[in-house]
Amino acid sequence: MKPVGLLLLCCLFLQPLFAQETFPVNGVHDQRNRCYAFTHAQVISGTGTTFTDATLLIKDGKIIGIGTTITIPKEAVVLDMKGK
Repeated sequence: MKPVGLLLLCCLFLQPLFAQETFPVNGVHDQRNRCYAFTHAQVISGTGTTFTDATLLIKDGKIIGIGTTITIPKEAVVLDMKGK
């Protein structure tokens, strides 16, 4: 009986180690960055137009701009596509 009680006691104290680590914020929202700029990319549009060494700007899952003179916002994650 003693080993069974000791096992149950150990399980009781070890259980918090496997508990949930984080809790959602009230008014659950996604805090990930939603603006991406792909620089030095070769972009082929749906009409077959090819942009070489261009910047592709995507914000909230939508293409905002394609070209060589795109202004990149400060909050954008910049990914260099040179050589890829």
